[in-house]
Amino acid sequence: MRSPAVLLGIVAMQLASCSTAAVAETVPGKIAFYSMRNGRADIYVIDAGGTRLRCLTCDSGGGQCPAFSPDGSRIAFQRSGTEDLYVMDADGSHVRCLAGAPSCERHAAWSPDGERIAFQTDRDGNPEIYVMDSDGDHWVRLTDHPAEDMKPSWSPDGRRIAFNSKRDGNWELYVMNADGTGLRRLTDSPEWELFPAWSPDGTEIAFRSGRAGIFEGDIHVIRPDGTDERSVTADEGVEEDPAWSPDGRHIAFQSMKEGTFDIYIVDPGGGSWTKLTQDAAHDYWPTWAPGASTAVSAGPRDDAPRAGDVRLQILYDDRAMIDGLEADPGFSCLVRVGGKTLLFDTGRIGRILMANMEKLDVDPEEIDVIVISHKHSDHVGGLRMLLEECDRPRVYLPEGLPDNLSGRAVDLVAAAVESAKRRADVMEVAAATRVEEGVHTTGPMGTRIPEQTLVVSTQAGLVVITGCGHPGVVEIVERARDLFGRDVLLVMGGFHLVGREVEDIRAVARRLSPLTRCVAPCHCSGDAAREEFRRVFGSRYVDAGLGTSICLDELTTQDR
Repeated sequence: MRSPAVLLGIVAMQLASCSTAAVAETVPGKIAFYSMRNGRADIYVIDAGGTRLRCLTCDSGGGQCPAFSPDGSRIAFQRSGTEDLYVMDADGSHVRCLAGAPSCERHAAWSPDGERIAFQTDRDGNPEIYVMDSDGDHWVRLTDHPAEDMKPSWSPDGRRIAFNSKRDGNWELYVMNADGTGLRRLTDSPEWELFPAWSPDGTEIAFRSGRAGIFEGDIHVIRPDGTDERSVTADEGVEEDPAWSPDGRHIAFQSMKEGTFDIYIVDPGGGSWTKLTQDAAHDYWPTWAPGASTAVSAGPRDDAPRAGDVRLQILYDDRAMIDGLEADPGFSCLVRVGGKTLLFDTGRIGRILMANMEKLDVDPEEIDVIVISHKHSDHVGGLRMLLEECDRPRVYLPEGLPDNLSGRAVDLVAAAVESAKRRADVMEVAAATRVEEGVHTTGPMGTRIPEQTLVVSTQAGLVVITGCGHPGVVEIVERARDLFGRDVLLVMGGFHLVGREVEDIRAVARRLSPLTRCVAPCHCSGDAAREEFRRVFGSRYVDAGLGTSICLDELTTQDR
């Protein structure tokens, strides 16, 4: 919500349809915004290519001013009418209140590590900038001035916060340290400078600049030291609320160029305007979902689980390591960490999965989370039967499942997905996503067969669990290292090397060797790959298959 002065000139909101304008298909990612198109403020999400418009809050009380968490798994927002802060999962589920005080709370902004949220509140009599933990606890006041302070924006390194203030008689941009010290005025002009947004690389801040008291303005950018201010847009009317794409190549904003606010995209140089939405009602406040290249900031935290507190067990594989278990083409791996039980993939046939779980003394009701790597039936086929025995787990599916299938796989996967939507809390994953504390997916990688990988962060390093490795096992590991900034302790799962020439397999093993301490190829890796990886990795090779149980403590002593 803006102050009445800033809202001067906005026309009455109107009802309209949900059509969108076509935009360039080369722009990646998703953008959330809020709109009055159904007669109240609701939060929508749309692909940056202008397709797949979805309403996230139409069934849950509305919302406005969305802000994606750094890992893309949650959205903080204001509840329409109550002026309180809420958070929901990125698919619109699990709505919960963060700040429901009698005061007004607005403009949520996540810290880069996802641990804190900066926001505006008037709980002390006038609007100030506060910060709280991401669960709503431990409020700390950062600013203290009789004038209004609003719209915080974190620097990418988490050390500074930009915000707006009228403390010098005019709306200007200010920057302070993340603890509220070191306050510095960034702009000083007769214009109103509003709504700062830090670029992903930290070198620029985008904002709206326009004549005081007049409903007009353009998108500008400025360096964090207050130099090199330049205009990005120069159009009649108003352009405001800039939001950078995760790769810094685009800026989304809202504009009244055609009479009502719509969402547009422009490159930071000011060229190539692209209209993303088109409706007779107003669309506001765009925010980009973190892209696959956006760091999740898992970091080497002291509270990450010890390696000895993480246990892995393969429940479904092409090769049995224990008598009495039924091998079958497919993959499923159980992960126990931090008091939670997660299952990565569910094999091909539900009967086989359930029988193996019973023989390995795994109770389906203990499973809290299920993550599916990709669309192939040997990884999702067992989901339907498993869910009949589970107590409504959360299920993370790669976005778009079960599109682009053929043959019997269509029925198998479609039935599994439909069962998940009836019996579980389903999240569609489009980018790197937090699943549990210290557990993430990479988000779907690759284009022909998009596949997500499970990554567990421990004090000894990352554990990377692949389904089939369609995007390439080396590329998957490199992505995990880039996302989480950690060394890799173990890579385990399908490496998609069956049928490959030995020279190709050897090249993959040699490229992977410096990237991980240990390796455990199974499922679709193939016998030739197992033998070649054993030669290249030596004592760092783990022979894994159906029934294999791994305590990570055993791997930390392996020589590199």
